[in-house]
Amino acid sequence: MMIESNKIKIVLEQHSQIKTFEFDYDPSTRELVQEMYFLCLAGGHDKDNVASAMYELGSQLTEDYDNG
Repeated sequence: MMIESNKIKIVLEQHSQIKTFEFDYDPSTRELVQEMYFLCLAGGHDKDNVASAMYELGSQLTEDYDNG
């Protein structure tokens, strides 16, 4: 199934449960990261662990990118 070019659809399947998230707009980077954060919370992850993981991963990826 194709979705329109201005829509984002994310499907999360875990333990036979399916959660679908659809966005009817073209989000900015900040908005997309926020939606990913909420997606992790919807998947049952702890909010502080998600925030910490996003921060640490973002820092590591930026450092790796800067170092070539």
